[in-house]
Amino acid sequence: MTHVFKKSEIINLPIDMVWKFASDPRNTPGWLFDITEIKSSSPQWKDQRESTWLAKTKAGGKANNTKLKIIRFEEQYRFEIFSKSRNIQRLYSYSFSQSNNVTQINLDAQSEPISKLARLCQWANALPFLAEDRKQLSRLKQLMMQLRT
Repeated sequence: MTHVFKKSEIINLPIDMVWKFASDPRNTPGWLFDITEIKSSSPQWKDQRESTWLAKTKAGGKANNTKLKIIRFEEQYRFEIFSKSRNIQRLYSYSFSQSNNVTQINLDAQSEPISKLARLCQWANALPFLAEDRKQLSRLKQLMMQLRT
């Protein structure tokens, strides 16, 4: 069973500033699902529309290594992050829009158990991640406001 949710957040900053920060994978520690460290496995990632990253996470209180695939749609102010662990795969789609120098970020997220054990215990496995996923945009907003000052 796939778990889906949508969330939006308003940040009182210009879209270019928010986009530049949020779409740079090196800035994900601190706002994206408990990433504590991230390294590119694509040497020329800035020149690529698609890049692969290795992230260390502390999801569920345990240290994990996760592979992230990031696809940027710069002309549309949109990017997607695909994450697959042993038990769960996730797809995060972020889109950005602006009105009067205020940026709105929309997050569409999907989480799906992929192992037999995860499917049997899908709510137990999914709930901690869903709770953390819902905090992403709030954490991003806090970081952006700190950068502004």
